[in-house]
Amino acid sequence: MTGKRSADEAYKLRVQQIHSHWKRIQEGLTIHATEAGKRIHWGHVGDLGYVAEKLDEIARFINNEEA
Repeated sequence: MTGKRSADEAYKLRVQQIHSHWKRIQEGLTIHATEAGKRIHWGHVGDLGYVAEKLDEIARFINNEEA
């Protein structure tokens, strides 16, 4: 398969992309907590609820679990 990426190579690239997203999420959480720490309100709680829902969806998907 000259000139084309193998499935193994593509898979490794996707894993790296996911790790990069996870790092950004962790950094964003730190920033969110710092900003929210000044004066936490229900909007901050709602933001994190939305994120938790999406992460739960992703976790179920990657682990092949039912909703």
